[in-house]
Amino acid sequence: MTGRDVFWKLANGQVYQQPFTVREGETMFDIARELEAGKFMPAGDFLYAAADPTLIPRFLHQGLARSRVSFSPRPMNSLDIPPQAN
Repeated sequence: MTGRDVFWKLANGQVYQQPFTVREGETMFDIARELEAGKFMPAGDFLYAAADPTLIPRFLHQGLARSRVSFSPRPMNSLDIPPQAN
């Protein structure tokens, strides 16, 4: 499939989503095994990307910066969590 073919498939909405859940407490190794078992990607590819610190700023800029999730390089405590609106 060429790049042009991919573009037109996306432009015409010919895409599908496949959910993947990361459960609280899973390590990157757990996630890698589940990604490979589900035939999403090779475990080694995920582990390589997960270990690359240069991807974190790009990820934050593209995705998390627009969401309510934040990245903290240090452990969070109760003072870091904003109060809920009533």
